[in-house]
Amino acid sequence: MALNRNIQDVANALIEAANEVGEAPRIVRDLRAVEKAFAEDPKGFALLNDTVVTLQMRRDALTAAVKESVHPYTLNTLLILQAMDALDELPRLIATARRLAETVANHREAAVSSAIKLTESELEELSDVLKDKFKGTIDIRTHVDPALLGGVRATIGGTTYDATIKGKLTRLTQALYV
Repeated sequence: MALNRNIQDVANALIEAANEVGEAPRIVRDLRAVEKAFAEDPKGFALLNDTVVTLQMRRDALTAAVKESVHPYTLNTLLILQAMDALDELPRLIATARRLAETVANHREAAVSSAIKLTESELEELSDVLKDKFKGTIDIRTHVDPALLGGVRATIGGTTYDATIKGKLTRLTQALYV
């Protein structure tokens, strides 16, 4: 239970500090990228958390692996987890930090699917609409799904906004047969 509380405290301190300097969205992106990198290289991740190797050697390896690609707050948080022998708690830290970023920094993540790759101007327009709606910052992750036929579907938190042709046809069919 103490480790759960510590992870929550670390995530809270990270997001609070990042929000003070306007970097909460960057920190969330960093954490997602680190999580993906660790998932793609589980052996490398295991070595960073292996207590047979000295803490200093593990710290040096972690710093070398991510220093150039992440914000210093992210790196320091990873080093704190490592010193706690809790790098395996990274997914929980990330989930907690993402929730805190929503409440503390009003930052949202949107998963957007479209039938074709969206242009930069379409992404910018969509980002502006979502920023207006949620009154905060938005990170958009895109996915191409040709089965949608056209339009976009955006999932933010637990809510999905479906403006796809496929979705409209489905709703029309349901309305006709009710």
